[in-house]
Amino acid sequence: MIRITYHHLQKRTTSLLHSSRACFIRFSSSYASTIKPSLNLKSIMENQEIVAQNIINRKAKADVSLFSELYDKFRSLSRESDEIRQKRNANTESMKKLNKNKGASADERNLIISEGKSLKDRLSQIDDELTSVQSEMVKEAMKIPNETHPAVPIGDESLAKTVYKSGSIPNFSFPPEDHMSLAIKHGMVDMEAGSRTTGSKFPYMIGDGALLELGLIQWAMHRLVHKGYKPVITPDIINTTLVEGCGFVPRGSSSQIYNVEGQDLSLIATSEISLASMYAGQIIPSELLPIKLVGFSHCYRAEAGGG
Repeated sequence: MIRITYHHLQKRTTSLLHSSRACFIRFSSSYASTIKPSLNLKSIMENQEIVAQNIINRKAKADVSLFSELYDKFRSLSRESDEIRQKRNANTESMKKLNKNKGASADERNLIISEGKSLKDRLSQIDDELTSVQSEMVKEAMKIPNETHPAVPIGDESLAKTVYKSGSIPNFSFPPEDHMSLAIKHGMVDMEAGSRTTGSKFPYMIGDGALLELGLIQWAMHRLVHKGYKPVITPDIINTTLVEGCGFVPRGSSSQIYNVEGQDLSLIATSEISLASMYAGQIIPSELLPIKLVGFSHCYRAEAGGG
């Protein structure tokens, strides 16, 4: 699949689960070096019943109760970590005062040194556990789907509603054919070759079919460039942490992302991932906003039943 995506970076409003505002808790230093998805964890905790019902409605494989347990454990460990750090600071100050006191006994010195070592060991243990719990917590949060709009019917396609119609359906004096029938008839695609080499629904675009595809790309690009968007041809492979940071689930049975074996790299599912990642970890001055980009890329997604 080839796809053109236009991306408009600006201030965004806050939604229930996935928000431009990160959760108001401190992330451990080992995890802070990665690009984290912007998840409003606090909102999930405050709306557990709504979130649980939304999981059922969207038939997602997520467990808000498990997330809640991990969140509470993470908060508890964070508080304990902060308390021990405060005690370590106090221990350090006591040691400084002791060093200035020439009359301090060896027992006093050994007691403070022993206490400092004990606090250091306990802090290391807690931080290791904190990192593990945090990783599991974010992993569970990533399984939770976005909030469903209240107007969306819950059920199969038979319950779908027509929201808007544009134009009218034309009447032909002959039996109309769909685009695939016309493309095969005029030798614009070779589906059999695609089936032999790759699998079903993977066509070879040939002759006028290839030119038509390239022409449509140019047409779409020029339309958006004239609206002020800057064209970008993006990488097709990107760091997996950036894929996750953009809100995609790069691992697991429900993932639509293809991963590069043995490396922390993934094939992009849309150029939006590459476009957003251009600015990962950077602070953009407000006077440079909005940044308007139009990206061109291949899109690799494992879509069940997709054509």
